[in-house]
Amino acid sequence: MNTIKDVAKKAGVSPGTVSKALLDRHDVSNSTKRRVKRVAEEMGYIPNIIARSLVTSKTNTIGLVTPYLGNPALIERLRGVQNACLSNKYLLITCLNEGGAEEELSQAEALIARKVDGIIITPTGNSIKLKEFISRIEIPVVLMSEMIEGTGCDFVGEDDYEGAKTGMEHLISLGHRNIAYFGSFPEIYSDGRLAKGYRDTLEKYGIPYRKELVLWGNTDRDILEKNVERVMNTVSAPTAIFAWSDIIAIDIMSKLGKMNINVPEDVSIIGYDNIDFLSLFHIPLTTVAQPNFLIGQKTVELLLECIERDGENEPTGKLIFRPELIVRKSTGPAKK
Repeated sequence: MNTIKDVAKKAGVSPGTVSKALLDRHDVSNSTKRRVKRVAEEMGYIPNIIARSLVTSKTNTIGLVTPYLGNPALIERLRGVQNACLSNKYLLITCLNEGGAEEELSQAEALIARKVDGIIITPTGNSIKLKEFISRIEIPVVLMSEMIEGTGCDFVGEDDYEGAKTGMEHLISLGHRNIAYFGSFPEIYSDGRLAKGYRDTLEKYGIPYRKELVLWGNTDRDILEKNVERVMNTVSAPTAIFAWSDIIAIDIMSKLGKMNINVPEDVSIIGYDNIDFLSLFHIPLTTVAQPNFLIGQKTVELLLECIERDGENEPTGKLIFRPELIVRKSTGPAKK
């Protein structure tokens, strides 16, 4: 493999000039930069990122800590992150976890050890240890889609509270009064905001809040199926269900089908995410859309701004998108 000395010898300059030229330093002429870059390309020279980082204090590397990508919405956000990293010539190191706070923390620590310039985290809860870790590290952290309250971190995501109101008002406008909420875990920031929007919207329209219609743990299919059976066998069963994600909504529809309960004739279903392929499902899913790809892109852009600030004390940045209702065939008028 060719070294920086080999490039310098062929280009007729010093190794230091090669390094400066490849970094586009202003103290090297444009003609020298062009010559060095041409020679480096011809020789297939690959810069030593570790050595370069000792000079620049940067590795042009971003770390991402995110839950396991079983939800296509998360995959879309990752695509947005990757796209923005490539556009800005940054390497992305992605750490997938199963949702445990300890695993999130160990992954974030591993990324720090690898000298990343900044970290993006989609937290799965309000972990005290992770919050303390973020507060003491010196590189920028941007939270994506899920907040950890009290960190003061920059954040890019959607207005989940408004998203719940939007979805609930659609169901209420169709005459539904017995509406269930199927969530994941209340410790998750977005889940808590959706549940609050659900409850506040019921209150706004004078509809009694029924605790038994709020069901948790539905990312586990076995738990979800038991929840569907239990809630649909009550005396005052729901005529509509609001789900924390499109994937949960589809699993609910599948279970209802096994129980010979029709959607939307018997029960209306609304999801949250707007996963593309679900518009082609045998019953196209009504959903509250969030711009997942754009969220990923904007998260990287905000992180790069933080990296450029280089520790300067600037106001926290928050970019929050307003969700949009997409009405399809899974919702209809309440059954009389």
